[in-house]
Amino acid sequence: MIKEANITQKIVQDTKSEGRTIDNYLRKEKIAELKRKNYLKRAEEDFQKCISDIS
Repeated sequence: MIKEANITQKIVQDTKSEGRTIDNYLRKEKIAELKRKNYLKRAEEDFQKCISDIS
């Protein structure tokens, strides 16, 4: 019984650490996506300012 409990506990710990790794990966991907969107938004705003200055 003790061996089974230790193995079960190890499996639970491994599953939790894998879940955290996946969460961290998804969080980093979301941050990268938001940075890209922010960069494009700023570039578009700068472009609009340049267009209004020319005309």
